[in-house]
Amino acid sequence: MKLSQKLNNMLTVYTANEYGLLRLARTTYSWPEEKRSPREQINWIKIRIKNLKGKESIKTFSPYILNYLNLALEKGDIKPEDLEVIEVIRCDDSVEEVSLKVKDDKGRCLIDTRSLSDPISEIYQEFNNLRKNENRV
Repeated sequence: MKLSQKLNNMLTVYTANEYGLLRLARTTYSWPEEKRSPREQINWIKIRIKNLKGKESIKTFSPYILNYLNLALEKGDIKPEDLEVIEVIRCDDSVEEVSLKVKDDKGRCLIDTRSLSDPISEIYQEFNNLRKNENRV
């Protein structure tokens, strides 16, 4: 049984590219980051959390939305049991679903956002390395 098939949670977020999991939800939002600035994405997810009624799903690659969900968990705006974040990994003909919900060292629930946040960190690191090498010449 796939993780998405046994969820009873209210808000499910998929970091997936074209996947049929969203049929389980009452309301589905696909790619809310499209044509929205980072600030608009944050405001959008705040409204979704505030007005959450029944099952909703979001399909996104937005690090802003996922990182804001960590803040919402910490503030108590959404309960860990009312949220699931699933990364869908396609490999050839198979599909793997991995929950991104983890516990920190104090046992508090949070979302592992590294799969969306690491690429920008890598770009920043490479940029800084180029600048350092430029100063050596």
